[in-house]
Amino acid sequence: MEPQPSDPRLQEIHDAILAGQKIQAIKLWRELTGSGLAEAKQAIERLTDEARAKTPEKFANTPDTLPKGCTIAILIAVGILLVALLDAR
Repeated sequence: MEPQPSDPRLQEIHDAILAGQKIQAIKLWRELTGSGLAEAKQAIERLTDEARAKTPEKFANTPDTLPKGCTIAILIAVGILLVALLDAR
């Protein structure tokens, strides 16, 4: 069941998508449509892709676009190395 475009709960789903809260968006979609997990995940991914294409600036600081894991560790290591080098002078 596809929700009606006028359903106010769609805005709540859209807000969750923009906030990077994918799991919350999937949960809300399932409650709204009665769909299964896989179907809801696909729907949210589709809505996310559509929203990202229409308004990419709204996704600039979401968790999907922030550095993760090794990138952060490397940046910290480089920072420590720079501080050590500057202190040695």
